[in-house]
Amino acid sequence: MTKRAKLGSALLLATVVVIAGLLLLRHWASRPADGSVRTGTPLAEKLDVFDEQTQAASVTSDYFTASLPAGFNIKRQKNTPDGPVFLQLAANSQHQQLSITVAAMPPGGLAETGSYNLRVKNTTAYRPLALADLPQSAVAFEATEGPPAFVVFWPHGSRYAEIALTGDGGATMDELTASFAQTVQTWQWQ
Repeated sequence: MTKRAKLGSALLLATVVVIAGLLLLRHWASRPADGSVRTGTPLAEKLDVFDEQTQAASVTSDYFTASLPAGFNIKRQKNTPDGPVFLQLAANSQHQQLSITVAAMPPGGLAETGSYNLRVKNTTAYRPLALADLPQSAVAFEATEGPPAFVVFWPHGSRYAEIALTGDGGATMDELTASFAQTVQTWQWQ
């Protein structure tokens, strides 16, 4: 066999191997995937699911305990005790969302928190709110636009709680304040 024939045979063999490899790769890539894919890190610890109609969700943390009104389900609870924010909790009912954040009190008090400052300075979007069940040291602000919503800043020693209730348009301000009152009546700082 001549050099030319050997070279031609080698090229033909290399071409057949490459094409076979591409066909196998295509076949492998088009197969359905088995198993499950997980991305990111979980934001919440596993929580019990509560009956939305009858049972109140109970919240127990290193910072407070409380019972949420019937119909609320805890959707997310993230503990970050080593950061400035210690706890973030979100709970939903059919037309309401309750959010509770517990954080370290800055040296200058609430005035040094961005969320509080936003509400104090932006008087077009927020106004002070007087609530019957507002704890003595707490301050509340109501949103002036959009669906009913308000937030309460509640200082307690070296920490504070930011408790926000919002509606999706299906809840009234009276329903939001009733949910807040039920939660605060069972609240115990730890």
